[in-house]
Amino acid sequence: MNRDKVRARIIIGVVIGFVFAIALSWWNEYYDFKLAKYVHDFNWLSPGLETVLIIGLASLTIYNTVWSFRHMKYLEGFLAVCSSCKKIRVNENWIPFEKFISTHSEAEFTHSICPTCYEKHYGEFLANNPKKPQ
Repeated sequence: MNRDKVRARIIIGVVIGFVFAIALSWWNEYYDFKLAKYVHDFNWLSPGLETVLIIGLASLTIYNTVWSFRHMKYLEGFLAVCSSCKKIRVNENWIPFEKFISTHSEAEFTHSICPTCYEKHYGEFLANNPKKPQ
């Protein structure tokens, strides 16, 4: 599904939830949550104030959701990766994997070596240094 359609559905869901909360506030004031009993002393102030508060919360929630959507970074589609050095092709340039990910996301890299590669590439040094990397 298209990313913009998913975002629109999320925003619509949030709006529907807040509209339901407003309707519930007015329903509570009008019927006092008792379907058989009609409340004659209808107070406009209480559900009106609740409506204003709910609209304020809805505005903040929708603003934060839209702001989050705008600041999300996505990696989609196919990436051409060199099977030997693992560089990624961007247009006609080959750039290191770490640089590509750092450029297109908030991720930062640090390097280490896994125990399997340590043993594979530095196995002869294991006798001198029995401590494997973590």
